[in-house]
Amino acid sequence: MRPPPPDAFDKLADSSRRHNPWAADTYNQARARSASHPHAARVLGRAWCQVIWCLWYDHDTYNPAKQTALHRLIAAAA
Repeated sequence: MRPPPPDAFDKLADSSRRHNPWAADTYNQARARSASHPHAARVLGRAWCQVIWCLWYDHDTYNPAKQTALHRLIAAAA
């Protein structure tokens, strides 16, 4: 099986940072470390790649309720 094209993760990263608080925080942390937009998007894409690989490996589906990093972020904002 061929790996997905890199553009798929770039598009996932770019769109997810607008709709997912965890993704936005990951992107903003990369930007705060002086990463350019393309580099920060690659950092976020790599993070999503790790999430997707774990889901594939565990034969699971994505469930935001299980995402502990998202829960920590929401709790810190409250």
